[in-house]
Amino acid sequence: MSIDPAFMELIQAHERTWGLEQYPGRPTLSELLNSPVVVMWSQQARTQAEQARGADPTPSKFLLTAHQNVDELQEIILGMILANKVVADPKRRIFRIFVRQKQVEIRGIQLIVSEKSEGRPKR
Repeated sequence: MSIDPAFMELIQAHERTWGLEQYPGRPTLSELLNSPVVVMWSQQARTQAEQARGADPTPSKFLLTAHQNVDELQEIILGMILANKVVADPKRRIFRIFVRQKQVEIRGIQLIVSEKSEGRPKR
């Protein structure tokens, strides 16, 4: 299998930046190279107060996650939108998505709604 040069550059930069340092859920090099979907996450200063204090809005380190299909991302994105359940840090954002080592972009999100059932507690 031929590896896309831009994708390989991203993987190499990730490995050099993090070295042996770990972060929760950090995929192995093998997982990154063999997973059908790889997501690059940034952690940016979001608030005006943080930026006023001189926080650099450009992330210094990216986090990568490996996924078996794009459907796995739907649950993550839904959690980010509705309850911020999946992503512990609200500053964490999707920066790039690669499918089969080719960069793709999110074109839209479909919202599916239903009537609230009586059995669910109110929030």
